[in-house]
Amino acid sequence: MRTTKAGTATGPSIPDFDVKGSKCGSHVVAEDTLAGVMRFAVEKRVPVQFILNGGIWGDAPCAAPDWDLTDHLEQDVANNQWDHRNEVHPDDLMKNVPGSMPGPQLGRSLTYHVHAAKVRAYKKRNLQAAARRIADFGRQHPDLLVGVTLDADTYMNPFLGGGYRFDYNPGMLRQFREWLRRTGPYAGKGADGAPTFARSGDRIR
Repeated sequence: MRTTKAGTATGPSIPDFDVKGSKCGSHVVAEDTLAGVMRFAVEKRVPVQFILNGGIWGDAPCAAPDWDLTDHLEQDVANNQWDHRNEVHPDDLMKNVPGSMPGPQLGRSLTYHVHAAKVRAYKKRNLQAAARRIADFGRQHPDLLVGVTLDADTYMNPFLGGGYRFDYNPGMLRQFREWLRRTGPYAGKGADGAPTFARSGDRIR
């Protein structure tokens, strides 16, 4: 999600993203790339486990909406998690919180309800593109591929204290009501290519 030309939305992750030459402010846009990690593993004969994480920490160092798909999507409030007051906060709201990096941008987090078609489509596209490259790597270097873990940052934004609660995005509320009524995706009628949960709906009820 970090090394894709988001502004034009063309093609999946750039194979050899220029880590040193691409910056936002004083930060590099990304500290490594999929191609770079693979190249290092082969050259040094080091087994590697890939972490395909497109979550909130991926865009935390700095804002780069021209490159980072998460930053790009977060510009539209409809793609973000909303708090219990129906508000979407600035991404740099938590910039004064000490952490592993200065000024982390953790105020916004992408919503992940079933109706978030654009968010889901971009994440699916990039995840599948990365998975294809890793599958090729595994076939060529089976002794170096340890495994793959997926997105660990799929959660309601936990970084705002003071009683804030997420996600009250209208799409998430819509999905919650559909779950209660067993309609829409829970009745096998997903819209805009969304998955359906008819079987899980049967179990819930």
